[in-house]
Amino acid sequence: MIREINKFGSPLLNVKAVPVEIPKGSTGGLTSAVEGGRQWPEHIVNFVRDLTETAESMKANCAGLAATQIYKETDGPECPAIITIKNLDGWLVAVNPIVKPMGKKVDMLEACLSGPGQIYKVKRRANIWISYVNLEFEEIESKLYGEFMPVVFALQHEVDHLNGITIDKIGKLKHGKN
Repeated sequence: MIREINKFGSPLLNVKAVPVEIPKGSTGGLTSAVEGGRQWPEHIVNFVRDLTETAESMKANCAGLAATQIYKETDGPECPAIITIKNLDGWLVAVNPIVKPMGKKVDMLEACLSGPGQIYKVKRRANIWISYVNLEFEEIESKLYGEFMPVVFALQHEVDHLNGITIDKIGKLKHGKN
């Protein structure tokens, strides 16, 4: 289901996402029904579906989307720590992502679906280390460097959202109105 995006000023964007409990077992995935295997809880399956459908509906205007951007109080008491990022193969879903910025800071112009028509100048690190669990329950760790800059910046931006940090608070407005 395509959801409405929470806009700057919404208290829901200040929510800090909580880590998702990773199911125990040996096999599985988002829609797996393997006997004795792992399976994501239904509310997580539904949330991931809504997150990716909402991101896909934005077409070229969306490099990524964080759970806090579509979270509603009716989803339950806690927002799950999940992001989706557009890459060459489609949409990557990262559960419990941790980003550790590395290297020099660079100025970046960023837009956000939570602030339509606004562009902010934000300082980001050119390199990152990231850790997350994918939908097949694989623990992924990777270092990404400057050649992957759009993804590096998008990952930092979306993980900031999971921590209640938005570019209207850390950046300088360059275009549009608050």
